[in-house]
Amino acid sequence: RSWLEDFTKVLLHIDSLGKPRKYRFAPYGTFSPTLLRYLKVYVEIESQFGSLTDLDVVEIGIGFGGQSSLIGMLDKPASYTFYDIPPVLELTQRFVSELNIPGEFKYIDGRNPIELNADLVISNYAFSELSLDLQNEYLSKVILKSPRGYITWNSLSAEQLGGHSLADLVRLIPNSQL
Repeated sequence: RSWLEDFTKVLLHIDSLGKPRKYRFAPYGTFSPTLLRYLKVYVEIESQFGSLTDLDVVEIGIGFGGQSSLIGMLDKPASYTFYDIPPVLELTQRFVSELNIPGEFKYIDGRNPIELNADLVISNYAFSELSLDLQNEYLSKVILKSPRGYITWNSLSAEQLGGHSLADLVRLIPNSQL
C-alpha cells in the first residue's frame, strides 16, 4: 500500500501529545518510530482482513494507546476493548480522551480477562510476554472466540515464563499463519 496523506495527518496528531522522540523519515515526515511500527501493524491488518470500520476490536497489552488511536483515526471500529493492568488502562484512557478519538472504549483489567467475542484481536508483544496460565485464559476467553487476530511475537514467555512457543500457537489457533 502506498503512503496516504491521512497517514501523515494521523501520525502528526498522535505525536502532538507528550514529548516522543521523533526522527525524519524522508520523504514522509518527522515522526516517532513507535508510531511507524503501529502504522505497519495497521497496514498489515488491513491488507489481511480489510477495513476495520464497524468491527469490535480487542487489544491485549495496550501501551499508551497509540495503536488504538491510529486505528480509531483511520477507520471507525464499532468498539475497542483494552486489556491491561490498571495504571496502563488509566494512561490509555487519558491519551485517547486527550486526542478526542471517537468510538466506544472498554477498559478491562488484563490480569483477569473476561470472556469476550470480538471481530479482531490484536497484541503487540504482550501476549507473548505472559505466563502460560494467563496465555491460556486469553486463548479460551478471547483469542479463540475471534475470527481474526494479529499477534506480534517474541519468545520471552516461552523462554523465561514457561509459556507457549510460536509452534504451540500455530497448532492451537485454527488457520493461523506466520
